Amino acid sequence: MSLFPVTRVSLLGDTVSEFDRIFDNFFGAPVMANHSPSEKLMTNVPRANILTNKEGYLIEMAVPGFSRGDFNIVIEDNALTISVSTEDGPEHLSNLKRREFSYSSFTRSWTLPEGSSIENIVADYEAGILKVAIPAESANLISRQIEVR
Repeated sequence: MSLFPVTRVSLLGDTVSEFDRIFDNFFGAPVMANHSPSEKLMTNVPRANILTNKEGYLIEMAVPGFSRGDFNIVIEDNALTISVSTEDGPEHLSNLKRREFSYSSFTRSWTLPEGSSIENIVADYEAGILKVAIPAESANLISRQIEVR
C-alpha cells in the first residue's frame, strides 16, 4: 500500500557513501559496474523523496542538469518507471582530462499503491527537481506515457 523502490544504489568514496553502504546492506546490495581495469564505479541513480498528502503521493527526485525532454516516465504492470538515457559523445570523451561529475543514464522504478489514479499522474521539473504527483483514486488504466511539464 506504499511506494517502495525496486532498486537503490549510490556512489563510492566519501563519508555519505559509507552510510549508503550500510543502508544498502540492509535493504539490498548495490550494483557495481567496471568501467576500466583500474576503475570501479557505482551505478549513478538519483535520490528520491516520497511524500504523502491528502491528494495521494509525491515523488521528488534530485536530477540536476537534465532538460524536461530527457525524462521517460511510464507506467506498466502497476509500476512507475523514471529513466534517462544519456551518453557522452566521442569528442567530449577525447577532450576530457578529469571527470568530477557526469550526467549518466539511470532507471528507477516503484510499485504503485493500490487505488492510484494513473490517468491523473502529472510530472513537473524545476530547479533540478523532478516531481511526480500520484493521486489516490481508483484506476482502470494499465499503462500510460507521462509527459514532463
